[in-house]
Amino acid sequence: MKAIETNALIPDDRVLTLQLPQDVQPGEHHIFVIIDELPLQKSTPIAKPKQTKAEIHAAIMAYATQHAGTDMDMEL
Repeated sequence: MKAIETNALIPDDRVLTLQLPQDVQPGEHHIFVIIDELPLQKSTPIAKPKQTKAEIHAAIMAYATQHAGTDMDMEL
């Protein structure tokens, strides 16, 4: 099991798209999503809305690579 934690800006259409790291195998997976009932307060920093998909993907890949084989890379 892999865990990725981040903040996301939810648009009015409530569509959230995510690109997974290359080491996630294609096929049916169980995915668990947790959403706070209320948005973060303005004083809480969130990802810059103007970040490109490539920048977000690079950040996720860097995080996944850094934590591969650690306690963050949990086995079921």
